[in-house]
Amino acid sequence: MYEKDKFLNPPPRNVPWPIRVRVLFSGFYNQFGWLWLGFSLIFMWVFPANIDFTSWYQFRAPNIEITQGTITHQQKTNFSEGGSDNSDGMPIYISHYSYHDLKNKEYKGKSYSVGSYSDIGQQVKIEYIKNNPSISRIEGLKNKPMPIWTAFIILFPFIGLTFIIIGVSQGLKANYLLAAGKLASGKIKNKAATNARINNQTVYKMIFEFQAEDTKFYEAIAKTHLPQLLEDDEKEKLLYNPLNPKHAVLIDSLPGSPRIDNQGHFLAGSIFQAMACLIIPVITILGHSMVLYLKLFK
Repeated sequence: MYEKDKFLNPPPRNVPWPIRVRVLFSGFYNQFGWLWLGFSLIFMWVFPANIDFTSWYQFRAPNIEITQGTITHQQKTNFSEGGSDNSDGMPIYISHYSYHDLKNKEYKGKSYSVGSYSDIGQQVKIEYIKNNPSISRIEGLKNKPMPIWTAFIILFPFIGLTFIIIGVSQGLKANYLLAAGKLASGKIKNKAATNARINNQTVYKMIFEFQAEDTKFYEAIAKTHLPQLLEDDEKEKLLYNPLNPKHAVLIDSLPGSPRIDNQGHFLAGSIFQAMACLIIPVITILGHSMVLYLKLFK
């Protein structure tokens, strides 16, 4: 936080890298976004490959032929469908079968069913694609263990990416203003609680009014679950873009509340805290990069 007798050198300013890193990667949007992305990508490696994306359009007349096939063996998978608080749901089974096309060429295939479908050696109806008899299924069953409606899980990583994009864009703007912004003082104009909470604390939207060098008044907005950081002085220090004063940031609302020394320079702050905010992004990137590498080259 700023003391009343402190000043800030005019731009361009040197902003130490620990401050830049914290402003760019700390904060709720960034940390939550990277955590959500890292967690949701775990499911992306498992589920999309097991979703039946194609059956709904592949197995439609007049594209298919019907023939008889024989169940050769059957096994229980690790997937299940349905279930409740008191039940794990019905297990999904994979049924392997053999069949012949119109030219009497033998093919093998597999289909998935909720529960055991048939006994080994039983005759079943097989649907196969006329132009590609190797693509087939037992009539009415799926080619993958999970139905297509479960594809909504693909949207989950995009939620994390959205938070990251918001957080990084805010961080880039803030870092630019730290280096090149004009200094001004803002007086609180409005404070209102939002529906959001961070660490079980209400997030407040706080609006500060300030006068730019063009003598006009503008507003700087901060959303924070720590409103006390912006209420300890009668006026709060902020930085704005002189070319577009609507772009402004309250310094005490930034991660770590960057401090200045008696010469008007930004203090670097804690290197440990700067590195700590990189832990989740680094683990997410390296962890999933390793999985991708193993899938491509193993």
